Amino acid sequence: MFSEFKLTLNKLNKEWIIFLNFVQNCIKMANKRLIKKQLNGMIIDVLDECFSIQLYNDSKTEATDKLIDEALNFGDDVLAKIHEAKSKKDFPAIRQMMEDKGVYFIEELNGFQ
Repeated sequence: MFSEFKLTLNKLNKEWIIFLNFVQNCIKMANKRLIKKQLNGMIIDVLDECFSIQLYNDSKTEATDKLIDEALNFGDDVLAKIHEAKSKKDFPAIRQMMEDKGVYFIEELNGFQ
């Protein structure tokens, strides 16, 4: 699991290291409040980067809009799963889903640059 991050970090820009820290911290913590904060931080980072890409490159507006919609829908899905969780035993699957999607968002955003 962490080997993927090491490989990903070697390929990514330094600005994404902060974003990856959000995703890595999701693995370690099993608190609803902290998972929600990290999810919000991840979504905000994706939105912020999409808006900056739109600001500097109008031709990628449609693609970034799709990624924005995908990020917001993902956030809604994860929040629903967090609320449905009966115990902390359900959190590892949620955290793994967040980790996988976080890496996906990073790859998509790097593809726009």
